[in-house]
Amino acid sequence: MFGISKVLGALVAVAAALAMAAPTASAAQVKDDSIVTLTPSNQQQVLDMSKTKLVIMDFGATWCPGCRQLKPWLEQQARSNGGKWILAEVDVDQNRSFTNGYSIKYIPTLIAHKNGAEMGHDRGAARDNGTMMSNEQIKAWIAKKITEYGS
Repeated sequence: MFGISKVLGALVAVAAALAMAAPTASAAQVKDDSIVTLTPSNQQQVLDMSKTKLVIMDFGATWCPGCRQLKPWLEQQARSNGGKWILAEVDVDQNRSFTNGYSIKYIPTLIAHKNGAEMGHDRGAARDNGTMMSNEQIKAWIAKKITEYGS
């Protein structure tokens, strides 16, 4: 028979091993090398990514038809970009305080980041008049941001 102290010791060892294997709360939820899901616990980490690579934040929501339409196309663009930029998907409902800091009026909204800050005030996707940019216009906007990031 095992003594209670041996059983407790084994349980503590198992718990410690599981804790080390579990992802940390602040770890970015990376879908692949080019797409990350922004959460309240990884906001700063995602902003820090923009110190080495262009980060384009896609502010949207699951209930938004335009967001649902844009998301697969934008994810495909991110995956085929040759590593030039990272797509950070931001659910406005789950990241309200973060989103409020950007004064988002319409979704989807795309905001480019460099060195942890927004690059200028021109934004992509939704416009002030409620219309959406075309895929080609968004592609051109992203190309412009890639060029600006390098300068």
